[in-house]
Amino acid sequence: MNHIYRVVFNQSLGVYQCVSELAKSHGKSSSSKSQSTIKFLLTPLAIAILGLSGQAIAADFVVNKDQRTIYDKNLAIDGNVLITGPKTVISAPNNEINFGIDPKRTTDVSIKNGAVIEADVSSLGANGPTTVTVNKASFNADIVGIGANSSGTLNIINNANLNVGNSIFMGFTPVKSRFLNILNINSGGKVVTDRIDVAKVVNTNAAVLISGIGSKLTAQDAVTIGDKGVGYLSVDQGGELTTTTLAIANDLGSAGSSVEVNGAGSNIKVDGITFVGLSENGRLSIRGGGQVTSDTVLIGGLSTAQGTLNIDGIGSTLNNSTALIVGAQSIGTINATNNATLNSASTEIGQALGAVGKVSLTSGAKWNNENFISVGSYGEGVLEVAGPTTKVNTNDLTVGFYKGQGKVNITDNATVKVNRLLQIGGFDDRSVDSVGEVTVNNANLSAPITVVGALGSGTLNIINNGVVKTEAIGRYTNSKKSDVNFDKGTLELTESKSQLFNNFTSDNTIKLGLGGGTINTNEFIAELYEEAVITGKGNFTKAGKGTLVMAMPSKQWTGTTNIDQGLLVLDGDYVMRNGENLGIGLNSLDDYGQLLVLGNADISKGQLQINASEAVGKMTGSNEWKNIVLAESVTGKFSAITDNSPLVSFQADYSDASAVSLKMVAPTPEPPVVVPPVKPEPPVVVPPVKPEPPVVVPPVKPEPPVVVPPVKPEPPVVVPPVKPEPPVADTTFVKAIESQTNQTALGLASVLDQAIEDRINNGNNELADALISNTLNFDKPKLAAAANELQPLLMGAANRFITDSNYTATEALTERSLSNPQRGLWAKIIGSNSSHDEESGITGYDADSYGAIVGIDTPINDNLRLGVAFSYIDSDVDSNSSTFNHEMTAKNWQILGYGNYAASEATQVNFHAGAGSSDVKGERNLSILTEAIASSDYSVDTLQAGFGIGHRIGNELRSFTPFAQMNYARAESDGYRETGAGVYNLEVDENTYESLRWTAGVKMSQALTPKLALTGQLAAALENGDRRSDITASFIDTPGANFTTSGQEIGQEIGIVGVGLSYMPTANTKLSAGYRGEWRENYNDQGASIALQTTF
Repeated sequence: MNHIYRVVFNQSLGVYQCVSELAKSHGKSSSSKSQSTIKFLLTPLAIAILGLSGQAIAADFVVNKDQRTIYDKNLAIDGNVLITGPKTVISAPNNEINFGIDPKRTTDVSIKNGAVIEADVSSLGANGPTTVTVNKASFNADIVGIGANSSGTLNIINNANLNVGNSIFMGFTPVKSRFLNILNINSGGKVVTDRIDVAKVVNTNAAVLISGIGSKLTAQDAVTIGDKGVGYLSVDQGGELTTTTLAIANDLGSAGSSVEVNGAGSNIKVDGITFVGLSENGRLSIRGGGQVTSDTVLIGGLSTAQGTLNIDGIGSTLNNSTALIVGAQSIGTINATNNATLNSASTEIGQALGAVGKVSLTSGAKWNNENFISVGSYGEGVLEVAGPTTKVNTNDLTVGFYKGQGKVNITDNATVKVNRLLQIGGFDDRSVDSVGEVTVNNANLSAPITVVGALGSGTLNIINNGVVKTEAIGRYTNSKKSDVNFDKGTLELTESKSQLFNNFTSDNTIKLGLGGGTINTNEFIAELYEEAVITGKGNFTKAGKGTLVMAMPSKQWTGTTNIDQGLLVLDGDYVMRNGENLGIGLNSLDDYGQLLVLGNADISKGQLQINASEAVGKMTGSNEWKNIVLAESVTGKFSAITDNSPLVSFQADYSDASAVSLKMVAPTPEPPVVVPPVKPEPPVVVPPVKPEPPVVVPPVKPEPPVVVPPVKPEPPVVVPPVKPEPPVADTTFVKAIESQTNQTALGLASVLDQAIEDRINNGNNELADALISNTLNFDKPKLAAAANELQPLLMGAANRFITDSNYTATEALTERSLSNPQRGLWAKIIGSNSSHDEESGITGYDADSYGAIVGIDTPINDNLRLGVAFSYIDSDVDSNSSTFNHEMTAKNWQILGYGNYAASEATQVNFHAGAGSSDVKGERNLSILTEAIASSDYSVDTLQAGFGIGHRIGNELRSFTPFAQMNYARAESDGYRETGAGVYNLEVDENTYESLRWTAGVKMSQALTPKLALTGQLAAALENGDRRSDITASFIDTPGANFTTSGQEIGQEIGIVGVGLSYMPTANTKLSAGYRGEWRENYNDQGASIALQTTF
């Protein structure tokens, strides 16, 4: 039996169903070809392969007659045969032309250059392996069979045509061993037939390959890929297949049959129905931009089948215009991923009883469904949607349709949009046994109307930052089960609704898990259905500017009640449980949470938690919020008030008997730390002294008590007014710094505290506003880290670094040999890496510097030479700090005059002086309080001067030269103002750093050859300049509140080592290369240089 099915709509059940036909026409009632006709037409093929009577074309034969040759008997063609010529026609219109009859031969036939083959019936590979290639030619027959007792390959290439009036059968004879039969349509080849069966009978393998733009297979009736054998179809590189019915794994024995559509422009068009896995395991893959368009698609047909559709990649698309059935009577699966697209009209997942359907979309896949999606009609259905750009759009979604079980899992920021109706657990009165569950996990689901329990059993889970947006949510009154579970999830209203959770009662579940739940009213007004009850141990949060009304019996949760925004109305008397928390959100003076109790409110056992947002720190003017709690009467005061700001506190105002208001004040937790723990000691000393006097003089004792009491009460009266003053001086940041081992930011922290104090007392301080907003929920370590991150650029080390880098030019001058009496021109290229370690919280730095020095000098007389030099050094500096990230670039230039005086032939005195400037650009990268970069751009003026003396021992081939040197340097930076970080920008004062360095050591030179010499230096230096590079600054909005940051104390003792080579290619030219290292405490600098000297 030929299992071809069609899908019809069952009006009584309201579903699409797959029904069997007797393979008549696969849905085309006008066709006259039936199953019996197909069997009858196979008979001539069977006769042909048993033996050939009639004429034959022998092997190694060329037919090039340019004329029509008609055969009135069957024709057999074996061996290598070429049929060519535009007018050459081999015709057997009422007979057979069979290729590969001789089992002892391998047949290879080429039909090309306009030649034509015409036959009633034709077979390839009847008994021997056969290849027929139709190349720019035509092959016409009523029936074509490829692969019988041997393999057959038919190539239709280069705009060739294969026209088959009835059917193409591939693998049409049962054989003991499998071999592959191929129909290859390539390079614009075209095949037209009524139907094609690929792997027609049991134990056969066959493949159709359609490749290239213009390559096309048209089967007007049907294509079966794997009828009873294993079939394969590939459409790629712009190839095309058009048919009415496509069946993959059509009958038993076809397991493993598959179709692949790959590449942009590659497509399959099915006017009727596509079966993926009709009777066995079958697969359809669409990738690389390929497309499949089908009126109806059924995946997983009969109970023995399993169908899989994979859609992968941008542009890869399945277009379905009528019905998509995933799991009709068996297992059906769709996997769409990597921005693939699925377009459908109406979809059922898990259609029949016992069927299992699953649709999975990930990694940006898109599903556009025009009408309804049923997940679990009578069977089991699963829809999984995952990924930030993965989306499903449908008009209606039903999860658990009739008697089915449906699950929808939306995860990882995916989005499902239902345009009309979402029903979970049922559809109508036939759905009592249906079960539906939807889980929104860190994702988004929207539906205008949401029904949880539509006569069946429905469950909605909103978890892990999941959001469900809806106009209305409710249930049918006689539904079996209706559960809504929140666990860090949000229900967001998109329209005002008088009855939220309509028809929910205490028998149904609205539960808050430990992660809590949020109802966001936006700007709308919503009223909880009067019998609905919200339970659970989690926190409840009312968000949005609108109003949420509920009866007191509905409030059954035991966690905190947070009102982040808008108004929560409780209808009835409200008595806060012992330790119950009420959270109020403060966003601005006009935007804050409020609780309205339509009855009496007893808050005496409750606690108030203030949740201030960043906007609170940016307010100006009043610090008061009116009527955060409003009732007919308010009893008691909150037992405790807490907040999430470490910088300010909030104080409740109970002066109105029917309301509680709020005011922002200075923090008060500090005084308890200073409370007298030392006071209890004096009472311990007094008792042992007092007992003796009472025994000796009883009458005298009463007099002192009379005198003491009036004196004692006076001090307590004076003390209280003095005590309240300390809390006004805010020390939050200072205390945070003092709690840490790194206390370098104490001065800066004091300025921050002054800003907070000014904000509390005067109501306006932009720096304080930002600090309050940016430090919500900070603890002491994080406050200390925030203060440390605000330190000035490199904590003042910039000037010292510039001074150290400029010493490189000084070293080049002192190393310059001035013994040649002629004029000299020289240049030196330098590169160095310096590293200064962090110490005691004071930053160090890592720097790379590159530059050049060019000089020219000339003799004035026999003993004196003078010269001038120009230097340029470019440095890139990064902070070496555990608390902040600073970057700086410095471009330094100098002009220096230098000279030397020959006191004797072996003794020389050198001297130099110069001035320059550095262009500095700095960046302080802020990440704790805010994500911003404070940028600076300023100049540093530099001065240098020095002199030294050296005495050479030996000659020019081998010498040992002790020397002493004194150098002075000064760097004076301009004051500057940062940009880019708002209130956290600094105004930095002018700063000066001075260095005075004494150096003593020896220089050595040893000739290796007449032209090559080894040089070296070993020295020690003492730094007697400024020990620290301190810096003074203020925040731009608090210009009068300066603070000073102490720089790191530098090591005074310096060790210097140098080694190099010099080479004189000519008497007037010297090339040299060298290495120089400098070390002191927490610091090292290592550099290399290349120099050129020439005289003229």
